[in-house]
Amino acid sequence: MYNILYNKGELEITVPVNKYLPIAWFLIIAFFASVIAMLIIIIVMIKNLNFDITRVLGHIIFCIVLLLYITWLLTGKERIIIKKDSIQIIKQSKLFSIKKNLSKQKIFIITAKNVSDNESFFDKKKRDLWEMIQAIPFWKKMGQINIKYNGNDISILNGLEKHEIKEVIDILKKHLNIT
Repeated sequence: MYNILYNKGELEITVPVNKYLPIAWFLIIAFFASVIAMLIIIIVMIKNLNFDITRVLGHIIFCIVLLLYITWLLTGKERIIIKKDSIQIIKQSKLFSIKKNLSKQKIFIITAKNVSDNESFFDKKKRDLWEMIQAIPFWKKMGQINIKYNGNDISILNGLEKHEIKEVIDILKKHLNIT
C-alpha cells in the first residue's frame, strides 16, 4: 500500500518494501548464531590471554551486513520525491538510506515491469522465489516500475501491489509531463 504526500509543490510517494518474512527469520537466526559464535571465540581468546581481533573480524562484518539486511526486510521503504527539476529516489530503513537524484529532462519512458498475466503456476512461483532471493535494497531490477533514464533502465517501488502499479505510473507520468 502506497502513500502520497503533496508538500510545497513536491510530490512524495512512499511504498514499504515487500516483507519476505521467511528470509527475515532465517537471517535473524543466522545473526544470533554468529553473535554467539563470536562471543565464544572472544571468551576463549580472553581465557587463553591470546586476544586477536582478526579472529572475530569476519563475524563482526557478517553481523553488520545481516543487521542491515534484516532491518531492510522489516522496516524498509522506498520514497520517490518529485521536485521542480528532479526526482529523488530514496531507499531507506531504520539504519541506512541510499539516495539517487535523477534529472526530469532525462526521463523518457515510465512503464510497468513486464509480468505476464497468463504465466503458469510454476512460472509465477519461480519468479516470486527469485524476487525473494533478490530482496536487497540496492538490487537493480527489483521494482514494479521501470524508468528509462538517460539510456538506462531504473527499477523502482518493489513493494507495490499489482493493482496499484497503473495508478502510480499515471501519477508519475502526470507530474513528469510524460505521455
